[in-house]
Amino acid sequence: MSAAQRAIRLSTGSPDWKNTLVDANVLLGIICALKSDSTSAERHFDEALQLDNQHFLAQANRNVLREIKTEVTLARGTDMSKEVIDNIAFNTINLNADNKKAEIATLEDYKITLLTKSFDHSKVLANASVTGTGSNKIRKNTFLHFTAPGYDLPSAKGSKVGDSLQSVLDKYGAPQARMSLGNGAFLRYKNDDQLGSGGGVIFEFADQKLLRWCVYRQTK
Repeated sequence: MSAAQRAIRLSTGSPDWKNTLVDANVLLGIICALKSDSTSAERHFDEALQLDNQHFLAQANRNVLREIKTEVTLARGTDMSKEVIDNIAFNTINLNADNKKAEIATLEDYKITLLTKSFDHSKVLANASVTGTGSNKIRKNTFLHFTAPGYDLPSAKGSKVGDSLQSVLDKYGAPQARMSLGNGAFLRYKNDDQLGSGGGVIFEFADQKLLRWCVYRQTK
């Protein structure tokens, strides 16, 4: 019995193992396809899509079996200027030495400074890093503004804590990145002006419900 088959046996009938069951069916579908067993492969992809009809890998592989061309079109992202948390715009958040929480340094070519600042219903985390020396020195600043427990304001497109994953997908479209972790999931939308660099929104889900989100920005 393969690892995927064992995962399916353990997952069946257990809602907490839904993502494992989806991934196992996709893996078995790929294995069956490689063995030229297209009937079994399509059955596994169908079972995965019954559990998660947005699972791109299951959709793409089933389309290959059916000889349907899969068009990969990424969403353009979101408008950073409209995505704010606690009604606080990024450019109004000031961090200074009083907000420094930790500093990690290794010799002269590696240094990370962590800063935090709390607001009424949100929290800002900042990571300022410096690597290299002289003309090879690289600076990168990452700012993340998270919603905190009890946050009840909507995002720019109307999503609120407790909304379903499908509801967020309906409002924002296909994300630039999607990751599943246990029974949780993350959707990442990059900012239109910074596609390919760093900026946008990350939504975090637990049991298919929106748990929190953050607006983030990276600068060099």
